[in-house]
Amino acid sequence: MCDLAAALSPASHGLSGWTCMESKATTRYCGWSSVTCYNGRISSIDLSYLGLTGTIPSSIVNLSFLTRLNFYYNRIGGRIPPGLSLLSKLSYLDLRYNSFSGAVPDDLPVHLQSLYLSYNNLNGTIPSALGNISGLQYLTLDHNSISGSIPIQLCHSSSLYQLYLSNAHITCVPSCLLSISYTDVASLPECHPKPSTLIISFITIIFHIFFLLTAICYRSRYV
Repeated sequence: MCDLAAALSPASHGLSGWTCMESKATTRYCGWSSVTCYNGRISSIDLSYLGLTGTIPSSIVNLSFLTRLNFYYNRIGGRIPPGLSLLSKLSYLDLRYNSFSGAVPDDLPVHLQSLYLSYNNLNGTIPSALGNISGLQYLTLDHNSISGSIPIQLCHSSSLYQLYLSNAHITCVPSCLLSISYTDVASLPECHPKPSTLIISFITIIFHIFFLLTAICYRSRYV
């Protein structure tokens, strides 16, 4: 927490607490403004609407009991810290309206339900690993420089309720995502399987038909 206090200086924006001396907090973390604790462990940090600058230190992944992390509407930059998957209890992450750059991490917490990354400077492609977050309900990546297609693995997120990707450079959307309740991707062209994928699927179907016919012929001989 002292790393976070040093990197973003919330105390200079009027929040009580958030001061350290020689990397040690001068007061209990659970008494700091915008910090919520449960059973003496930090469970939530809400530093939204403060105009904070700086970067998020990588040591934030040590707050293993975090369930909510909100940096909405600041001017925080740099890359989103790697290793967020270590925050195994995190269900809500809001980094909208900042200046984060680099790629969307592919090592996100598996229990995320809400992932808000809109209005940043993120680039690269949407990681297929997002499909491993089966309980993901809200995903916003709009107003970034993300490109490419939406990975079909995202269809595995069966709970997905909201998906926003406008003002990005997305080329197509899998048909399985067109029925989401709230989305802005319906106007995008539908992604089609690559020819190699179609060939493999065709061979698989032929193999199953051959196997079925062989089984029928074998049975007919002994009936």
